[in-house]
Amino acid sequence: MRRLRAERGLPQERLAFEAGLNRTYLSAVERSEQNISLDNIARIAKGLGVEASTLLVRELHGSENAQELTAA
Repeated sequence: MRRLRAERGLPQERLAFEAGLNRTYLSAVERSEQNISLDNIARIAKGLGVEASTLLVRELHGSENAQELTAA
């Protein structure tokens, strides 16, 4: 999530606003200090302009393989 946000040049504040979440919550999720619900994954994905599965695939397989896996 952090990598996608950075690639898009979005500050945490903007992504939090777009996702309807608190910036401190988003920051804690990025640092793996807070668990995240599927609902919030969907909200963050929408804020990033990607499918929720993209966030899950990137987390499970690393960003290098994410495009290959989501394109299949």
